[in-house]
Amino acid sequence: MMETLIIREGKLNCNIETKGLIENEDMKNFLRLIAVYRNLQEKNDDDAERYGALIDMIIENVNAILARQKKEKQMADTLKVYFRKIDENVRLPERNGAAWDLFLPADVHIEAGQTVKIPLGFAAALPEGYSAFILMRSSTWQKWGLCLGNQLGLWDGGYRGNKDQLGLICYRPNSYKGYPEIIPAGTRIAQFIIFRNPPDLDFEIVDNLPDPSRGGFGSTGE
Repeated sequence: MMETLIIREGKLNCNIETKGLIENEDMKNFLRLIAVYRNLQEKNDDDAERYGALIDMIIENVNAILARQKKEKQMADTLKVYFRKIDENVRLPERNGAAWDLFLPADVHIEAGQTVKIPLGFAAALPEGYSAFILMRSSTWQKWGLCLGNQLGLWDGGYRGNKDQLGLICYRPNSYKGYPEIIPAGTRIAQFIIFRNPPDLDFEIVDNLPDPSRGGFGSTGE
C-alpha cells in the first residue's frame, strides 16, 4: 500500500512515496524529526536551520534509495530473451502495449491469391518456461491485405536453437487485388505476446465424467 508523506514546511517542499521500501520505524523517526523542526521553527530557535538542513539531507538520501530500489525491481521484473541475428538487417522487437512488434528484415513480394513464407531474420530463446502467441497487427490487414495462414501462431519455448528462425506463413485473398505487391523491409508485420507455459496434465480414463451432459457438440449455440 502506498503511503505518501507531503512535507510543506518552511523551505521544505517535496513528496516522499513509499511502497514498503522504508521501514515503518525509520518513517516514525523521520516524522519525529519533523515535529522537532516545527517546534523549533515556532520558537524561532537558531537550531531550526540546522534541523531543516538535516531533513533536506534525509529527503535526498531517501529519494535516492527509492529510485535505486524502483530500478532494481523493474530489472527483476524483466525477462531475458536471447536474440540471434540471421539477417543482419533485422530489427529487435519493440514493445507496443501488451505485445512486441515484429519487423520485416527484407522486402516481401506477394500477389493476390498467393501464400508466402516470410522469414523474420532471427532465432531467439524465450525465457525458460515461457512461450508466445504470434498475431497479425490490424494495420497489416488494412495496409497490405495480408492474413496469417493459421490465424494464430504459436512460438513454442522449445524452438530456441541457432537455426530455429522465426517466420510467418501469410496469404492474400484472391479478391484483394488493389494492394501493393511489395511490402518493404522494416514494416511492422506482426506481433507476439509472451505467456507462462501451462502446467502438465495427467489424463485419466474413466467411464463417467463428474458433471451432467449439456447436450453435445453445438448444443449451446444457435
